[in-house]
Amino acid sequence: DSVIYGIEMESYDTRVILADGRLIYGPRFVLGLYQKTYQYPDAVVAYSGAVLRGFRKIGDHSPTTNKPPYLFFQMTGTKSFLGENKVDIVQKFAGVCVQRRFFDVSDLKELVKNSSANNHFRDASDFVLSAYLEKQRISRMIVQAGRLPPISKTVSNQGSFDISLEAVMQTVYSLQHSLSIWTEKRFLNYRDLSQGEKDSIRCDAMSLRSCDK
Repeated sequence: DSVIYGIEMESYDTRVILADGRLIYGPRFVLGLYQKTYQYPDAVVAYSGAVLRGFRKIGDHSPTTNKPPYLFFQMTGTKSFLGENKVDIVQKFAGVCVQRRFFDVSDLKELVKNSSANNHFRDASDFVLSAYLEKQRISRMIVQAGRLPPISKTVSNQGSFDISLEAVMQTVYSLQHSLSIWTEKRFLNYRDLSQGEKDSIRCDAMSLRSCDK
């Protein structure tokens, strides 16, 4: 895993930028994240993230949808950004800066190994990384970029929204119970739901095919 490799190769006091190698970022991308680590020295800083809660929809556009039952992703430089605040999940495609001292690499490797056997969608690394940080009691902050957004508008549509809601629900539930984290939140075990309950969730999430049943 590239995230583990990048963290493992650095020294204790190094700051590590996590991003998507397929994307092109703005000129202030690295500097903006780096500077924010001094404002929040004991936290991970990111340009996009979400607060977990009991949810059955995923939203990422209008701040008016940032309420239950949405898992609402904010991203700096867009209308979704509601100011600097703590989040549960950070998205590395938009840019995340971590500090090497936050990690015990052997523990992180073990978590990734155990999670890989139960991945419910293609790339669960944002959720696994965020769960590890939650277990270590490391805060995650979504922060304001500089004068320029960190990524282009074209790129902004390539985040977590191509994954299924069902996969996210099951992954979050599994991480919660395997690590004993997010204990104040209640998530559904998607695998235990009846077909009728699954259809109702899909319908509520605007899958019209499920609403016909």
